[in-house]
Amino acid sequence: MRFGGKPTINDVLDLVENSVHEDRELDYKEALADQSPDSHRNFLYDASALANAAGGLLIFGVREGRDGAGKPTGEPEEAVGLANFNQDAEILRLDSMLRDGIEPRIPGIRPHVVPGLKYGPALVLPVPKSWAGPHMVTYGGMARFYTRNNRGNEPMNYHQIREAFAASSSVIEKARQFREERIQKIAVGAGLPTELAGRARSVLHLIPLSTIGVPDAVDILRPRRERDLLPPPGWHSIDSSGDNLNFDGFARTVRQFSYAQIFRSGAIEAVDSHPLNNASSIP
Repeated sequence: MRFGGKPTINDVLDLVENSVHEDRELDYKEALADQSPDSHRNFLYDASALANAAGGLLIFGVREGRDGAGKPTGEPEEAVGLANFNQDAEILRLDSMLRDGIEPRIPGIRPHVVPGLKYGPALVLPVPKSWAGPHMVTYGGMARFYTRNNRGNEPMNYHQIREAFAASSSVIEKARQFREERIQKIAVGAGLPTELAGRARSVLHLIPLSTIGVPDAVDILRPRRERDLLPPPGWHSIDSSGDNLNFDGFARTVRQFSYAQIFRSGAIEAVDSHPLNNASSIP
């Protein structure tokens, strides 16, 4: 994704001022999809293609330039915004189109409204790369898979579809194996960043599927520089916690009570023993 956080009007204007061309991860639309079948289908092609490729942004309210033959050039001409935009109704309509016209549903799409343009706000629709796919357009009885390259959308061929199914299954299996291995180590107390008291544990794993198998995918030392990151679970203050740079990555610990560990892959493990082992019902 091109924007580090919630997109702003300056983010949208910068794309226009710098003539940032459409590519595999960026698509401009002057208007929202309407009720016509062609417009409906094209919107679903766009969303599913991004999810099946590298993810990216659909930005509505940006007019593309045209060449001498009147064909779109892929370069933004002006950020005009969406006139007469009913935020709640339109977002609900697009969500319904995505839900009913693509299988399986694409997870993690959260629209952002960016106000302040000439005719109304822009709508930025971030479509994450999906590991729940490949996603198939089913609108109107269709059964088509699309992906995206720097020139736009294209139908997926047999080999691309097969590879996408295999990649999805492989990533999910690797995430499952990671969690099972960590649970076993936590159960016996082997190789943990700190010793934990008692036998009861609460464990939370956050595993970004997009970084599985990518070495050194994240900056593990960022929590050391930014003390408010990676707090041990159950503790409102990290003043009494200790930092632990280890083979797996980086951990912040409260000895015998809890810890939060970030792995080099980007996975986060949070383990707490304090409230469970202090409950009167637990021996």
